[in-house]
Amino acid sequence: MELWNYKMISKSMKILNKLGLHARAAAKVVSVANEYKSNITLKKDKKNADAKSIMKILMLSASKGSSIEIIIDGNDQDDAMNAIVELFKNGFGEGLWALLLMVIEYQKVFALVGP
Repeated sequence: MELWNYKMISKSMKILNKLGLHARAAAKVVSVANEYKSNITLKKDKKNADAKSIMKILMLSASKGSSIEIIIDGNDQDDAMNAIVELFKNGFGEGLWALLLMVIEYQKVFALVGP
């Protein structure tokens, strides 16, 4: 019989990115969650979503500013929590992505207009 030496952990995070927890952001959460064996649940208001299911995450309808509780239960829960929290903190990587797209668009416009 295997004894577990962990206790479920949770943390509340706000959605920071402009578009909320939409398809691309949800896909990133699923990708990170699937790297861990722990059960990872996202909770918004009274709705729960398995963080390893993109459809469940999208059904939370979490817009910018929404508060999400991350609940993790398993033997790698601390590493999983650190990874998920980092994803939330950096806006699911969309801040840098949005900046890159803006630079690309600027370069296209500049090429058309010229110096």
